[in-house]
Amino acid sequence: MAKVAWYVASLEQKGGGERFVLEAARALRLEGHTITIICDRFAPGNTFSDLVEQTRIVPLEASEHFHQGYLRRLSGKAFAIARLYRALRQIDADLVFCQSEFDAIRLAIVAVFLRFPLRVFVFGQMYQFASDNTKYARVFRRHLRRIRDSRPGYAQTVFDPPPRLSLVVSLANEVVSVLKLWALRRAERIFTLSAQVQWEVSLVYSRPAEVLRAAFRESFIDRERLSRAAAPAAPRVFLSVCRLVAKKRVDLIIRAFAAAGCPGQLRIVGSGQDMHALQALAGSLPVSDRIVFMGSVEDEELLIELARADCFVSMDIGDFDITVLEAMAKGVPVIVAADFDVSSFPEGTTGITVVDPQVPALAAVLGKAQELPRPGPQNLTLLHGMTWENLARRCMDAVRE
Repeated sequence: MAKVAWYVASLEQKGGGERFVLEAARALRLEGHTITIICDRFAPGNTFSDLVEQTRIVPLEASEHFHQGYLRRLSGKAFAIARLYRALRQIDADLVFCQSEFDAIRLAIVAVFLRFPLRVFVFGQMYQFASDNTKYARVFRRHLRRIRDSRPGYAQTVFDPPPRLSLVVSLANEVVSVLKLWALRRAERIFTLSAQVQWEVSLVYSRPAEVLRAAFRESFIDRERLSRAAAPAAPRVFLSVCRLVAKKRVDLIIRAFAAAGCPGQLRIVGSGQDMHALQALAGSLPVSDRIVFMGSVEDEELLIELARADCFVSMDIGDFDITVLEAMAKGVPVIVAADFDVSSFPEGTTGITVVDPQVPALAAVLGKAQELPRPGPQNLTLLHGMTWENLARRCMDAVRE
């Protein structure tokens, strides 16, 4: 069995990235590997405490520069390389993972000296984040328009013309982008969570990548509900689970729910910087008494919410969303934005409806939610391939398939 290190910048909240690394670590440990998570910033009380308690975590206690401007964050990350080097030298890992192109830079630098193999999960590509300016750098620019046109949500995150940067920031951005290109080309293997990002990686890094994703444990799949024939009925509970940030487009869900005129409740699970604005928006609408903000919840309460949900809604700009697959595994019909990548789902997959991420289009679907196809037992093959256990086995394969 192998000694494995997994590096992430932050374990400070409950989000998809935090869920991904902690569940992957648990599954690797159950496979018999020794796993250590290294992170720059760690707030155990703010993330998944049950998983944190099961995992060896080495916080590097990076400075607060990470929360400030671009150049100060950049200098803070550069100074943290020495701490990362010391931690990895002590662990003496047989294999190191990360789930960010930026994190791959620091690991690739350390790997020059410690000679460990590096495997990278591209957990969300730079085109999904409006604040990531590396996509405008010279080394990536030639593919920008083609990628921007490939997904509707990229119109909100990829700007043409690009934002104006100061000379110093622009030069730093070019250097960081070259380092990203070098680090990803140096990686032993690259994994993505969707066929869309797999294609993007092949374009911008000229490297093949493998689609490898997970969202739940094997025991999470509700085979009984997936096999149960349900009579069509007007949904009583619409559910959305995500961080409340602009990328998730929860405002679109709220406006569409109000416009649909459908009965029932919209329950929103999650917290984030946009919570107060979203609550104000909901409060201004005639359906405000039927929109419930749950805040962050523990896993046990999330299971209760999924059990009572009649329909799950996600308008995330991203092409992969753990919560969407969790809902499918529990037999809940889901509605996703056209940005969500279903191209690699097997033919015959049921229970997922793709809509244009606009209020009228989503409202029309919500108004006829009782007619939506439900997930069925034919989805089991897909779902078995989405488990953390499967991910742990495949990401440790010694030979690229």
